[in-house]
Amino acid sequence: MSDEIISGLRNALERGESIDRAARSFLNAGYNPNEVKESVNAITQGATDITIQPAPQHTTQIQNFPQNSPQNVPVAPASPIEVVQKPKKKHTALIIALVSILLIVGGVLVSIVLLGEKILSAMSGFLK
Repeated sequence: MSDEIISGLRNALERGESIDRAARSFLNAGYNPNEVKESVNAITQGATDITIQPAPQHTTQIQNFPQNSPQNVPVAPASPIEVVQKPKKKHTALIIALVSILLIVGGVLVSIVLLGEKILSAMSGFLK
């Protein structure tokens, strides 16, 4: 009995997989059917009646394609990829604060451009 198989089966059960599906996964990966069955029995302690048979072997036919035509190269179907998007956090208060600061700085810059000479003459009066 393999500790590796038992650990893998327990891991699969913790993730919510069925024991049958987990065992089939080990068989498809080429593990010894007797070791897989013993490991399943060790985990379930004989609680289930699982019939484990080796997965049927598939034969692949290789076709000869011309070497210089890449469009004829067979492509294996891609396994579906599950994309999980994290929920976006709302930072409303931060956005409001940043926009407010931007408006204040923008207002100060516009005031300096439009009223620059008056501000300079007023400041020069304080410095004398």
